This record gives sequence, structure tokens and C-alpha cells, in this order.
Amino acid sequence: MPASEYPGMSPVHSLSKILILALAFFCLRSQVIAQQSSPQSVADELFAHSNREKAAQAYSEVTASDPKNGLAWQNLGECYLQLRQFERAVHAFAAASNLDFRPLVNKVNVARAYAEKGDRDQAFKTLNEVVASGQGGRVRPFILSSTEFTKYRDDLQFKSILDAIAPCKSPEFRQFDFWVGDWEVQDPAGNVVGQNLVTLEQDGCLIIEHWKDAGGVQTGSSFNYYDIRDNKWHQLYLDNSGNAGAFPAMTGNLTGGKMVLLTEEKSTPLYRWSWYTLAPDRVRQMAEQSSDGQKTWQNFWDSVYVRKPSQPAKAAETSAKQPDQKDAAMHPCEHDPRYRAFDFWVGEWDVRPTGHPEAKAHQHSSIQRILGGCVIFEDYAYEGGQYEGKSFNIFDVNSGKWHQTYVDSTGTSHEWDGEVRDNVMYYVGANLTAEGGRSWDKITYFKLDNGHVRHLSQRSKDGGKTWDTYFDADYTPVNSAASTHN
Repeated sequence: MPASEYPGMSPVHSLSKILILALAFFCLRSQVIAQQSSPQSVADELFAHSNREKAAQAYSEVTASDPKNGLAWQNLGECYLQLRQFERAVHAFAAASNLDFRPLVNKVNVARAYAEKGDRDQAFKTLNEVVASGQGGRVRPFILSSTEFTKYRDDLQFKSILDAIAPCKSPEFRQFDFWVGDWEVQDPAGNVVGQNLVTLEQDGCLIIEHWKDAGGVQTGSSFNYYDIRDNKWHQLYLDNSGNAGAFPAMTGNLTGGKMVLLTEEKSTPLYRWSWYTLAPDRVRQMAEQSSDGQKTWQNFWDSVYVRKPSQPAKAAETSAKQPDQKDAAMHPCEHDPRYRAFDFWVGEWDVRPTGHPEAKAHQHSSIQRILGGCVIFEDYAYEGGQYEGKSFNIFDVNSGKWHQTYVDSTGTSHEWDGEVRDNVMYYVGANLTAEGGRSWDKITYFKLDNGHVRHLSQRSKDGGKTWDTYFDADYTPVNSAASTHN
């Protein structure tokens, strides 16, 4: 278009503007390229490709210019450890820990370096510092899986360290054990109203309920766990109706010999469920509701649990898998596509680090649809029982969102909400940290063209400005060539 059509703009002005825009674009592109080739990204790339010597040099330059970069110090320590430069590894890992960057993990890393060096006393001294933190259970699976400690497996002092950080051993975690067992459930008149198998799982960190009414029509399961972050018991109950909002989550404590759990006080009506021992092998469960701010309560469920004679006083740990033999037509979730959107995750999977199909699969995940297809149940395990985790995943018709509750064998739990878009599940949630703060966590599950699923977990402690990846795995079908090859 002729320049004369723009009042006040001569061809020279037009050319100047073009040159200015071109220069601005060049500068912006240069900044982008510079950012893409930053010393940190170069070091990370070398580290990802196991080029330890060059990565160590690159991370040394990063920590020299940015001494508060905890991730760089941690990765530098790992490079030095693999290069068998143990004193340098100890220094780097300690620097990361002192910066409060994954402090417990890097304490264990320091102990790994000492152990690989052959300094047993320093290794155990450092591990005892982890014990003294009171949070050692969170890194126990890491200790168990670290090959540097393999030579100490039969060492009595090492065993005592592992015992000291075994999760869920404090008295609080055992407060609800009186409910564990295989029960016949009766109403106050003695009529049988259902059966309930209540199991102790995840190394004693999780109690799972498996309810079935007398007619075999209604089934339900609940997660029950003590959370060290708020010092409360939590229950999440889901049934085969597909209505996740029908049973709001509850929290509470053992009070006066009774386990008392309530829904959120802001909800109306407020629900209160109680469990307590009546006599050996007999437990009462009752439920009440209040619509006047807890001034009065109305009872709407009252039952007595009678332990089945064939069961010992404390049921052995069993699998949480609950087969459902009912005709699919009886269950509202079977044919509703909203409940089937996450089915691409259902299956038996070997779990490996993303990008390493040749790696031996040390982890396995069994994902099943339970409760008439209304719930997707995850059963995740690291070989040898070093770590376990279980989750409930359900589509909530009230909110239009998916919800995941995850509990693991370290005694911690997490909550996420999300949605499925274009064969990708996006979960996000704010969770309490062990230090009492909050972090944002997001989990993404990608359905891949090769039939695999990628699971990416990231965390942000700055309100979502930056994200650190702490889990990135490829889920391979157990019967696939990739799995059988390994």
C-alpha cells in the first residue's frame, strides 16, 4: 500500500520502522536463544545424557555464578558420586541440603557418598541425622532402593535405622485398628444388613473398607488414614452409584475411645460418623446429622459389626482389589462416557523412567475399574515392597471434575482435581508439605500412540511460577514386547 495513504509517514519513516522492528525481533530472538542455551540448560542436557564429567564441569560453573541453586548442587553431587569423587560429592550434596533443597533426600545422598567411599561410620551418622528429623519415613524407600547401601542389608545398625524410620508405627496410626477385620454387619434388631471386609494395607498406613449390602446391590470402598500434617484421621468413601458427592470427605480423631469423623462444618447438614468397641469382636458404627449448627443430632444409621468366626483378631493384609460380578447394566457408570474418559490408564503396567525403554522395570502399577466402573483404583508398587501407593480416581457429576486421592506407604496423602482433554488427564491440587507449608502439584497422564501412558508429576513452591519435575515415567503394558524384553 502506498506510503502516501498514511498521513505523516514518509518512505524513510516506513523504512526506519521496519529496521527498528527487525532489530527488535533479532534482539528478542537472540534472548530466546540465549535462554534456551543457558548454562543451567546445557548442564541439565549433559546430565540427562549421563555425560557426568562434562556435566560436573557445567554444574560447577552454574553453582559458582548462582551458589543458591539447590538443584545444580544436587546434580553436581550426583555427577561426582558417579565419578567416584566422594569428598566433592559430599560437599555438593551438603550444600543442596543446607539450602533446604530436598534436605532429607540430600542427607541420604551424603550418606550414599560416604557408603560408596567405604566410610560406614559417617554413612550411618548421616542416616541417624535423617532419623532424628522425625521425617525419615518419607525417604525410607529411597534408602532401600539405593545400591550404595546394599552391602549393609544384614548390618544390625543399618536394620535399626530402617526400623526407626519405618512409617506409620506411632500409636496414632494404630487408633483405628479395632475396625480391621472381616465383619457381618447387623442392625440393632440383629438383622444382617451387609458384609464389610476392612483391611490394613500400605505397611499399616492405610485402612481400606470393602462394603457390600445384604442384597449384593450396593457396594462401596473407603480410604481411611492418619495424616501427620494435620494430625487428623481422614475418610473418603465412594460407592457404585457414581455420585461422588453423596458421601463428603470426613476428618476427625479418636475421642474418648470413639473414632469420630465429621464433614466440613460449613456444610449443611453436618454429618458425624462414630465407631467404637462394644465388646471383643463387636464394633458399633453409627451416623448422625445436624442442621442447626450441632445443637441437635438425628440418627440415620446404626449398626453392630460382628467379627466372622473364621477370622483372627486382626485381619491379615489383603489386596484392595474388589471384583465386581454384577451385570454392567445394573451400574450407572458403565455406559456413561464421562466415567470412561480415563480408561486409557486402566491395565497392568511396568513402569520405567521416560526415555529409557531399555531400563529394567523395578515398578509395577495395576489400574482397575471397581465399584461397577464408577471408580478407577490404582495399586502401585516398587519391587521388594520398598514403596507402595494406592489411589481412588472418580468423576464427580456434581462438579464435572475428576478427583484423585492418593495414599502411600510413607504415611502421606495427596488430593487432586482435574479433567480429561484430548486423551490427556490434567490433575492439579494444593497439598500440605511436611514443613507445614503448601505446594502446588500437577500430574499429567498422556495417552501415547504406541499404547503406553506417560505419567508426569511436577511441583511448584512459588505459586506456579516455576515447576520441578519429581516423577516422569513411561507405563508399558505388561504383555508388550518392551516388557517381555526386560
